[in-house]
Amino acid sequence: MHRVWRGLLVAVATLVAPAAHAQDEPPAAGLQSAGPDREPNFQVNSSLSGTRYSLSNIPGVPTTSGNQETLSMELIAFGAPLHDDDSPYSLQAFMQRENTFTLSVRGGRFDTANPFGGVGRTEWFAGVGGGFSAYLKPWFAVFGGASYEYFDLHDIGTAQTGHSFAGDVGVGFRLRNTRLDLSAGEQGDRTSGAFGPWRRSLRLSAFTVIKRRVALTAVGALVEGGEEGSFEVEVFPTKSAGLFVSGFAGQFEPYVTPTLATRYAGTAGFAGWLDANTALVGEYELTYEMDLATPPATSGYHELSHTVVVEAYLRFP
Repeated sequence: MHRVWRGLLVAVATLVAPAAHAQDEPPAAGLQSAGPDREPNFQVNSSLSGTRYSLSNIPGVPTTSGNQETLSMELIAFGAPLHDDDSPYSLQAFMQRENTFTLSVRGGRFDTANPFGGVGRTEWFAGVGGGFSAYLKPWFAVFGGASYEYFDLHDIGTAQTGHSFAGDVGVGFRLRNTRLDLSAGEQGDRTSGAFGPWRRSLRLSAFTVIKRRVALTAVGALVEGGEEGSFEVEVFPTKSAGLFVSGFAGQFEPYVTPTLATRYAGTAGFAGWLDANTALVGEYELTYEMDLATPPATSGYHELSHTVVVEAYLRFP
């Protein structure tokens, strides 16, 4: 289920696409830009996450639990050097309408304990991805991305490898400090030498910055078998500090079988910039997911998970 969820969320990966060369508000009076040799052209984001989850309410099966660990790295190239415009560091790329190009790698594993003892359910995965966001006009942008992931799943009597492919394309419309994005995505898995059904999504999102100190994000999507939505609030009390909270609710088909899952999630975190080019980010997420039994297709389950994410951002010329 973790693999499919990542597929459903791939459209969000290039959602808030900062870009171009103009800014919507003038910098503070008397502010001097950093010299060209100090203005960053690239940013590297490194992330380490750990999840602890529990599964219950499966008839005839005791409660069980598991862990998931993921390590990822993303390289962002800015279309023009990013300069200090006196807005919060986390918002500067968006405020300057930067064109961005990204490359990412990720890998990890999960391990679900066998409640009866013996071999548990494990999976190793690794993937790569890329994307872009470009302003063709100050008010109009295009963006897209693609990803590939390889997975190796082992369970009692099962040893399966597969390939997951995903992509999305979209357009964005901008008015001052507000951007509206519309995108379409598709994701498919190839296992046992054949592709399963391709799963499609349509996503609408809005991102706005208020007085350079508050950012709001709203997302609504039609996904396979249902719909989902989220809302996030980011507050920047200072130029170098940010706090954020978000909520998510959705209903979707995590597999090609007629399983209908409902998911709720809440996230809280902070971002602290040590200087103009270095930041540390911490995040906690609580997720609850359930699938009511619909015999004979599914026996139902309840899953509760806790996730902690630690990230580091580094900008350089």
